[in-house]
Amino acid sequence: MKIKEGFLVRKVAEDFVAVPVNSIENNFYGMVQLNKTGAFIFEMLQVEHTKEEVIAAMQDKYDLSVEQANLDFDDFIEILKDNNLLV
Repeated sequence: MKIKEGFLVRKVAEDFVAVPVNSIENNFYGMVQLNKTGAFIFEMLQVEHTKEEVIAAMQDKYDLSVEQANLDFDDFIEILKDNNLLV
């Protein structure tokens, strides 16, 4: 699983945003507002990772149960899919 290429994640005040740097390829012209968990997942998926790898990393970083990490991951992936941001 991987995010389409051409996005940068930046911290703005207390929030994170993903900004396209190559809008023509992505056909996406907005910004994606992210919480810290969303930014972590987004950054991990800038290179190919399995769901299991991301879940394990989330558990390590945020001390989450596997159930909570799966819920957070699945919710975020649905948003990415809805916006056609996955390869």
